Amino acid sequence: ADVFPWAAKAHTIALADRVKGSQNALVLGDFNASPDVGDKPFTAMGFKDALTLYDPRATFPGTKQRIDYILSDKKIASAHVLDSQASDHFPVIATLDLGASDAPAVAAK
Repeated sequence: ADVFPWAAKAHTIALADRVKGSQNALVLGDFNASPDVGDKPFTAMGFKDALTLYDPRATFPGTKQRIDYILSDKKIASAHVLDSQASDHFPVIATLDLGASDAPAVAAK
């Protein structure tokens, strides 16, 4: 987790602001934030959280929390958290339908 409790939320909001208005966007990574903070700015814009939809298990075994994300405005066909000891996080994968969009079109700034 971040040293400052507010940092994960601030970073997530800044990243969401960066992709706001984009189409065909894919945002993924370690947000160091639980789903009640990590995906909120994105789901408010119409993005889907692949792991919430298909496999909401923990991605960080050290704290047994889910802090990694795959977010997209495209249709998500599947997503999984994989069991592996190769990193301090479990790997995550998703299959997207790049021909379909589940999110409403958003005008660019």
